[in-house]
Amino acid sequence: MKLETFLRMTKTPYMNDHSGQMSKKGKTPWIEFNDIQVADSQFCIDFIKKKRGMDLNTALSVEQRSIARAFLKLIEENFYWTMCIELFCNKENIPLLKRSAPLKGPGFWLYYWFVRRAIQSATWGHGIGRHSVEEVWCIAQSDIEALSNFLGDKKYFMGDDPSEIDCSLFGMLTFLLVSMQGTRYEAFTKEHHPNLVSYFQRMKVTYWPDWDTLTTSSDKFTNDHGKLYFTENIPE
Repeated sequence: MKLETFLRMTKTPYMNDHSGQMSKKGKTPWIEFNDIQVADSQFCIDFIKKKRGMDLNTALSVEQRSIARAFLKLIEENFYWTMCIELFCNKENIPLLKRSAPLKGPGFWLYYWFVRRAIQSATWGHGIGRHSVEEVWCIAQSDIEALSNFLGDKKYFMGDDPSEIDCSLFGMLTFLLVSMQGTRYEAFTKEHHPNLVSYFQRMKVTYWPDWDTLTTSSDKFTNDHGKLYFTENIPE
């Protein structure tokens, strides 16, 4: 979501490949440009910025860029992991996972065991996984509050104009408000920090006008592998 939102914001034509193939680093998402592979969403963004000579942060002061960098790390290196732990390590959310998991029936438990084990291993090394699920929930509430307080009533996270951090924040709020529907994370955010919900809706309407077609399993859904996406319908 972060990378593709950036592509849409910058009107960069792109083609999705949903085959599930990992990069040489074993990471996803990744891009291929003229036979050059770049893995990790931030490295992809930096690569595209250099190739196209663009920067979404040009309107930001040096101080604002520093603040945006700090919040980026809060979002991606802390808040993200709290949601992973809640979703896969809190047994109360197993019914939710069963509805959305790619494998059904007995295959679900293999999927659940594999992903849960991977998250536990990653977060143990990170450090946040050494806390209980309830302790992590306390950390998450503080992160959500910090994001909400800084956003305030601004249109975008850093002010009146979109900047690079909006790509990351929108991606994480998609995880929170869409993938985690029915959890206490979603309920807490909607009840206590509705400005984050409004921000998510604004971003979705502005940069994802085709949201319903792309995210709904129906007769209208098609995998866009092999289809070049142009961004004429995205506003300046």
